[in-house]
Amino acid sequence: MAAGVSQGWLADKLGVTPTQISSFEAGRTGIKAERLKQIADAFQVPISYFYGSDQLPSDWMTPAEIELIRKLRILPGQQVAVLLQAVEKDLATTVSEASKQANDV
Repeated sequence: MAAGVSQGWLADKLGVTPTQISSFEAGRTGIKAERLKQIADAFQVPISYFYGSDQLPSDWMTPAEIELIRKLRILPGQQVAVLLQAVEKDLATTVSEASKQANDV
């Protein structure tokens, strides 16, 4: 599962149980095309994302996102991991604050 995403979150998005998500991840259960589309929609990526395409489709990424990924690819892996952990933490805080503000409105 992607960092910061729980099986429960995806299960809720797809209308299935976390156990089913675990089965998908482990390869014990096949995923039909319709379900794969639902997963892609939940993560806001094209289905091709799951097939390891090295292309960065400009139809679902902004130029700034593409440039950020290009820059990350030239850094050593450990450095990227540290940067992504910091971004993930900051993003979680920002999303939490935005959610609180939206609920206050």
